Amino acid sequence: EHPDKGLLKTERYRVALCDEIHFEPGAEMLYAEYLLYNKAWVDYELKDGRWYTLASLLQGVVAGDFYAPTTGRQETEYFQPINFDTPTYNRFHPSVYQRGWKNETTKVKLYTTDGQDPENVAIAGNWSSLYNDVAEPYAAGTGFSLKVQDLAEQANGQALFRLPKADGSYSYYNKDEETGDNLTTINRTNPGRLMSDKIYHRTETNTSYNGSVKHEPFTVELSESANGDYYLVGNPFMAHLDMKEFLKKNESVLDSKYWYVDDGTQNIAVTSPDETTWTTSENAGLIPPLRSFFVKKKDESATSVSVTFTHEMQRLGDASTGESGTRALRITATNAEGKMSRAMVAADAMASDDYRSAEDAELFLDSNLGDVPMVYTVAGTMATSINLRTACERVPLGVYGARDEEVTLRFEGTDAFSGVKLYDARTGQATALRESTELRVATNDYGRYYLIGGVPTGTESIHPGNDIEIYSVRPGEIVVTSMGAPLREARVYGVNGALVTRQSLTNQSVYRLAVPGNAIYMIYAEDAEGIIRNVKMRVR
Repeated sequence: EHPDKGLLKTERYRVALCDEIHFEPGAEMLYAEYLLYNKAWVDYELKDGRWYTLASLLQGVVAGDFYAPTTGRQETEYFQPINFDTPTYNRFHPSVYQRGWKNETTKVKLYTTDGQDPENVAIAGNWSSLYNDVAEPYAAGTGFSLKVQDLAEQANGQALFRLPKADGSYSYYNKDEETGDNLTTINRTNPGRLMSDKIYHRTETNTSYNGSVKHEPFTVELSESANGDYYLVGNPFMAHLDMKEFLKKNESVLDSKYWYVDDGTQNIAVTSPDETTWTTSENAGLIPPLRSFFVKKKDESATSVSVTFTHEMQRLGDASTGESGTRALRITATNAEGKMSRAMVAADAMASDDYRSAEDAELFLDSNLGDVPMVYTVAGTMATSINLRTACERVPLGVYGARDEEVTLRFEGTDAFSGVKLYDARTGQATALRESTELRVATNDYGRYYLIGGVPTGTESIHPGNDIEIYSVRPGEIVVTSMGAPLREARVYGVNGALVTRQSLTNQSVYRLAVPGNAIYMIYAEDAEGIIRNVKMRVR
C-alpha cells in the first residue's frame, strides 16, 4: 500500500529485452514499440541507379548519414559505431543523390475534347532540386527520394547503408573530391531510437519500466504549404503499414487512395466505399518498412495536413493484401527496355463515367519514373490510372512518354466487359480484345485510341456514335479525330474571322493542323456523312 495513493494494482505484461538490435534488409518486427532496448540499427539495401521513395525508421537521422564504404556495402562488424573517415569512406564512391518532396504539383494537359476548362489532365509531381544539405533531418511519417550511383564492381549493383551514424559533424566536398574546412554540426535527438517509440508511453514510477502501459496515436504534420494537394508519407514502423487502417483513420483529411513505387513500377490503389476491398492496378494494402508513398488531401483549401499513426496499423508482410474483387480490364504498357506501367478500367454499375476523386485515381507522373511510358484512360476531365465506369462504351486511351516510342499494350481481365475493342481512329480499325491480347501502339499519339463497345458482362451491347473530337496537346497543334465516317474537312479561324489553315485530305480519321501558339481559334470540322462540329479553344 502506497502511503499517499492508497492501494496499488499491478498489471502483468511481457516485453522483449535487449541491449542493441540490428535489422538486416527485409527484416521486420511487429509491435517494435514493446521492445526494451538501448539502440537499434537498420540496413538499407538499394539497387544502383534507381530512385527510391524512402522513410527513416530511426530518430535523429539526417541526409548526410547516407554514406557507405568505397566498396559500396557497409558490411563491417555489427553494433560498432560508424564515423566518416577517409579513405574508408568518401562521398563519391558510392555517390548518393537526394531530394525532398516540395508538396507541389502541376497539371499536364494530355487530352481535351473541346478546349474549354476543365481539361483532361494528369498530375506531375514536383520534387526539390538535388540537395547537399547534410543536416537535412528525416522526421517520422515523412518521406524522401534517394538514388545511389558509382558503385564498386564488388557491390554487384546493390548498395548497403547502415544507420545510425555516430558523426557529430560533416564536411562538404568540392568537385575534385577534396574536403573543405566548412564543418556542419549535426544535432541529433534520440539517435538510435525507433520511430515507433512515439506511440508507446510508459508511466515510470522509478528508474525501471514498471508502471501502467498505454498506446497513444502520434500525429505528423505533413506540410505548412498550400501549394499542392499531394503529400509524401513515410511508413514509420518496423513492420508493414496497413493502408486500409491508415486511410480509415485519416479519412477526414485524405482521399481513400494512394500511389506507391516498387521496383520501378507505380502501383495505385483506391478503397471501395465500404472500405473492404481495393480497386487496384496491382496487389494492394501494405507498405513495407523503410518506404514512403503518395496520398491526396481531401480538402483542397486546407493549408496543411496532419496524419495519424496508431499501433493497430502494423502488419507482417505475409498478411493478406486485400486484392480487388472488382471486375476490371487491366492494361499494361511495356517498352523495349522492359519498363512498364499499368492502368485499369473497372466495371461498377454505381460508378460515374466522369472523374470522381472518391472512386478514380488520376494519372500521377512521378519524375522518379520519368523514363517509364505511362498508360492511362480518360474519365470525364482527367487522365486516370484507375477508372471506374458503367461501361467501356467510348473511353479514350493513351500512353504518356518522355520520348516518342512504340510500346506493347497487354490486355487482361477482358471478360469484365463484353465485346470490348480497341479502336484506332487513324486507321478506322477496331480490334477485339481477348484475354492476353497484345498490340503495339505509339506514345504521345493523343486521341488515336479508344476502348469501345464494352459493357459489363451480361449487358446489351453498345455501339459508339460518329463523334468528332477536337483538342490540342502539343503547342501549336490542333488535332481533329473521327470515330465514325472519315473526315471531309477541317478549317481553323482566328478571333478576327480570318482563315488560318485548313485540311481536306480524303479517307483520313485524324487531322493535325499547325497553327501559331498562344492564341484562341474557332475550329470547324465535318466528316463524310455531314456530321459537323464547331469548337472554340485556346492553343498553347
